[in-house]
Formats: sequence, C-alpha cells, structure tokens
Amino acid sequence: MPKMKKFTTALLVFLVVLAIPLWGAEKSGTFIDMLAFSNEAWAMAETEHAESIYVNQKFILTTGQKVLAKKLADEQKQKEAKAEAEAEAKAQAEAEAKAQAQAEAKAKVAAGAAKKEAKAATKAAMAIPHTDDKGTYLGEFVITAYCSCAICCGEGGGKYTASGTVPKVSQTVAVDTRIIPMGSTIYIEGVGTRIAEDRGGLIKGKKLDIYMKGHETALKWGRQTRKVWLQK
Repeated sequence: MPKMKKFTTALLVFLVVLAIPLWGAEKSGTFIDMLAFSNEAWAMAETEHAESIYVNQKFILTTGQKVLAKKLADEQKQKEAKAEAEAEAKAQAEAEAKAQAQAEAKAKVAAGAAKKEAKAATKAAMAIPHTDDKGTYLGEFVITAYCSCAICCGEGGGKYTASGTVPKVSQTVAVDTRIIPMGSTIYIEGVGTRIAEDRGGLIKGKKLDIYMKGHETALKWGRQTRKVWLQK
C-alpha cells in the first residue's frame, strides 16, 4: 500500500507538471499556433472561409488563415499594380496622341503660312512692272464698264471724254492717270487694246472702266479682274 500511495502521488505530480505548460501555451496563443501546423489548419488555408479562434478576448489567426490573408493581399497588390500599369499606359498613349495632334496642327499652320507667303511673293512679283511681248506688265486690275447714259455719266455727260475725244466702243477706257498716263495704249487680257482717254471719280488705283455701247451691255459685263499691260 505505501508503494501504491507513492506511485499515485508521483503520477499526480507528473500530470500537474505536464498540465501547467499546456495551460500557459493555450493562454498565450502558442497552443493555437501549434494546432495550426496540423493537417486541418492547412486544409483551412485552401478555403476562403477560415474562421478565427477566440482566445483571451482576442482573435488569434491560425497559420491557415495567415496564408489565406497573405494570398488575398498578394492578389490585391497584383490587381493594383496591373491597374496602375494600365493607367500609365493609357496616360502615355493620350500624351503621345496629344503631342502628335499638336505637331500636325503646327505643321498645318506652317504649311498654310508658307503657302500664303509663296502666294504673296508671287503676287508681289507679278505686281512689279516688267516688259514682255504685250508690253510692260502693270498687274491685275479691276475692270468695270460704262456708257454715255445719264446713269453712268450724269445729265449732259458722256458726249466727250476727259481728254476731249468722243468715246468709242473698243477704244476708250477710263483710267487713274497717276498710274496710266492719259493717251497711253494699254492691253487688257481677254479684251484687247484700249486707249486711256477718260477718267472717273471712282476710278482710283488699279481700276479701269471700259466704254461700251448701251447701259445693258455695261451691266452685263459687271465687275471682272484682268491682267493689264502698258504698250505705249
């Protein structure tokens, strides 16, 4: 009996000694971490519904839950990185498109300016008097027409020109004598030769007024632009 009593006492001491670390481990969460390495904990990591274990009024994540949380966090980072890369690519494409549009607009403006300058240069060159087979080129003139009626020349006018001659069809033309001297012979593109025999209050600068027979004929001519040469 004494031996049995000693054995029982030793057994109780052993159980108490064994129970104390386990109780402390459970309180500190170490026990839960130990369980996390079981097959059941790893199986939990493969699902999206792993639950927390409540110990000492705190949620202690098992290893399975930690793996799942890390997996979800990594996936979220990958999504954010992908979205950021797509946003950067889109912004770069928009910037390149904008730069290309600006370059095209500048090129278009430059081309238009160059064309305008070339046209102005050509016009200026043509405006400079030069001699050819038709005479001295004077440039382009605005050509109108008139007759001897009261509408064109007023009451009592039209019988004689400013130079004192009687106006004639296919001969008389009114000019600005500051540009074309009175009595000069000029050649009008598509019209032919005319003599500067008249002038008018509205004939200023590069303008000519051709004498025609009848008011209807003059109206029909209207207002045209033609090249003019001074012959003599």
